[in-house]
Amino acid sequence: MSAAEQHEGDRDDSRERLVEVSMVFARSMLECLAGCAGRVGLPKQQAYALHLLAHQPALSMSDLGDRLGADPSTVSGLVDRLAARGLIERHLDEHDRRVRTLTVTALGRELDQQVDALVRQAAPGDGTLTDDERRTLVDLLERVLASRQEPCRPPTR
Repeated sequence: MSAAEQHEGDRDDSRERLVEVSMVFARSMLECLAGCAGRVGLPKQQAYALHLLAHQPALSMSDLGDRLGADPSTVSGLVDRLAARGLIERHLDEHDRRVRTLTVTALGRELDQQVDALVRQAAPGDGTLTDDERRTLVDLLERVLASRQEPCRPPTR
């Protein structure tokens, strides 16, 4: 095997490993979110939707569905449950009366902040990295996320 072929094989192995480790880490973070949200009485999907709305104000129902990867009926039920708990409000869009925008109430923002604080305390890997290592990891993840395609699709050749 030539050096070039070996290098290409190493690159493929590192890509495969990056995807594998990223998927495991993402799943671990979702499990952490589920556990922390459960401590304040929120199911994981509701906590994630509330988090998105708290950090990206005035999303439409369809935008929320896109970010959650959920169909309209699922989003509608999720929004109904959050609104019934007084965590979000629906508003008619001033430019398009067919569109409903969603905003977080003060109660919803407080609950989201509680969940965020619990997640930060319980996050996987806490205590295993130094401050410098954590900053490096964040920098690398931000670079990867900044370069991703929306939505994530394999590159065309």
